[in-house]
Amino acid sequence: MEITFKHVELFGGAIEANLPSNFVDVSDIRQVPDEQEVYLSANGFSSLIFDLRERISHLSTDKEALEYHLDDIIDEGDDKRIWTTNENLELPNFPQVKVLSLLVTTTPPAPEPDMLPRPNTPTHTDILLTLIRLELQLTDMLVALNIPHITGSPEAVAVGGEERDFEKGKYGSAIDEGNKVMEKVVRSLLVKDWGLFGPGG
Repeated sequence: MEITFKHVELFGGAIEANLPSNFVDVSDIRQVPDEQEVYLSANGFSSLIFDLRERISHLSTDKEALEYHLDDIIDEGDDKRIWTTNENLELPNFPQVKVLSLLVTTTPPAPEPDMLPRPNTPTHTDILLTLIRLELQLTDMLVALNIPHITGSPEAVAVGGEERDFEKGKYGSAIDEGNKVMEKVVRSLLVKDWGLFGPGG
């Protein structure tokens, strides 16, 4: 089924993007930090998170900054496996800006033998993470598509029975679709008001 998209204003209209039509604004349900925009799939547990963070400047490479942010956003104690990293993305609305992305799988620790697992706990979560390094604005913009695999969820059902071999680049339909979504989303990102980033914007 073809994915349809809708035009969305983020951060009070300071940034615009095209998001999947079935993703809804989490701030209509619960409070979201001012530096974040969070959208949740109405048909599952996948989420899109836009996060404006202080630019990491104490590390020597952009890849290290990307992995630093990754470690900050995943849950403490989760195992992680980075499958791919792209250090040379180009976005039409961010010329001459360093853009990187990665695909990672995180796995929560096994519950203690005498503890019942929490409801809707994923067996693992695939994350597509893009980092846009806004040097002049002293900002790192993160865009993350989180695809949790929860028993019985649409995301888990979608890959049930599929042959997935990450070592050989066979990621399954959920990630293949996620890649298409992320490409559309990040390529559509457009800053309308650079004042969002403060005096340096």
